[in-house]
Amino acid sequence: MKTLFTILLSIFLITSGYSQMGGGGGRMGGGGRMGGNQAMQSQQNNMRFDVQKMAGLTAYDEDKVIKKLRIRNEDKANKVRALIRDYNKSIEDIRLKNYQTIEETKNFVQAKRAEAQSERNFELMQLARQEAQERLAPVREEVQARQSQLNRSMKELLNKRQYKKWKRYARKHKKNNTASNNQSQRSQMRGRGMRQGGGGGGMF
Repeated sequence: MKTLFTILLSIFLITSGYSQMGGGGGRMGGGGRMGGNQAMQSQQNNMRFDVQKMAGLTAYDEDKVIKKLRIRNEDKANKVRALIRDYNKSIEDIRLKNYQTIEETKNFVQAKRAEAQSERNFELMQLARQEAQERLAPVREEVQARQSQLNRSMKELLNKRQYKKWKRYARKHKKNNTASNNQSQRSQMRGRGMRQGGGGGGMF
């Protein structure tokens, strides 16, 4: 009886061991699927970028500028507001002047996005981004020229401390408004890493 009991116990332990290994493999498989879903999400995020932001066509918030620069003199604050409003108007004028280029670029990007989704070839969006940047380069040059003009006017109006704050704020404003486009490239790189990691997990 003891021998029979020992045999049955051994069979039970061996069976349980294989079941746990299989479960672990299942969990690993589930992790692989999760990694694949994350990679797919990263690739889809890579397909989204704002054409107008890419061209630099973003306005300043005059209230935020006044608060950031800590301008307490009412006369100076009003002059800064006037400069910001004039800049925002010129950005809108640039947008209207280049309306056809912007719309054609938007349509181009949308077509490439649909093609990438259909063919599941997300590398197409990287090529589309490069093409869009080339198309919008003249628009960005106009915006940069207008930004330089605004900076000169601010330098004449503000004291040294306020002007340093303005320069930092302007750089941050530009960085924040181009972050979505830069993030798209980083998302693509992360997506490639996940695909490589997922492939390794599948082999094991």
